[in-house]
Amino acid sequence: MESPSPTVAPSPGPGEAVVPNLLGRRPYETASVLTAAGFANSMSQETCRPNEDLTLGTIITQSPVAGSVVDADTQIMLGVAIACSEVPNIVGMSKDDAIQSFAAASLTMWLRPEDCLRYGKVIEQQVAPGTVYPQVQGVIVTAECLDGQPVPPGMVVVPDVLGMPVDEARSTLDEAGIVAVMLTECANGYGYVMTQSQAGGSVVPIGSSLELTHTCL
Repeated sequence: MESPSPTVAPSPGPGEAVVPNLLGRRPYETASVLTAAGFANSMSQETCRPNEDLTLGTIITQSPVAGSVVDADTQIMLGVAIACSEVPNIVGMSKDDAIQSFAAASLTMWLRPEDCLRYGKVIEQQVAPGTVYPQVQGVIVTAECLDGQPVPPGMVVVPDVLGMPVDEARSTLDEAGIVAVMLTECANGYGYVMTQSQAGGSVVPIGSSLELTHTCL
């Protein structure tokens, strides 16, 4: 029985070069490797690979594949692993529920129209549910704008008290029928509101609590 012939690596001809293996490397490491192999032209692009154990920021795809013999002026295409998530379906949700749903998926939402104070339900999302989408990119979401429409009985619009002195914010919320809950005790007096648990323009039941974080004097 004859032994199988050993595999002979292809030899490049004039003007050709062997594509090196770049998988697992960082993009900044590839230029010197490609130059040493005889290539001067490459392009990197972000590539989603969800549900896989990958090191973000490393090369996970390359074309042509390593070991190929190609013209030395061939552009080497490199895919760099980035964090991606599956876009949830938020159509029909309230603004706050939609924000929470996107936050749970590590995604950012850009709400439209921007100049609305009181939003209703989400009516459209730019990226279809189930799409694997880069976490570094925002998704445009359109919701109903209820400005100028009557507030349902028993409900109240949350005032925007960010940046207000705490005493003024408390008074404003009290007039609206909302209970201010301070999350920090201050020995020498309260300063200014830094965050509020419900965004200004939200609609909540009268008598609801609103948690505030703030500076101290």
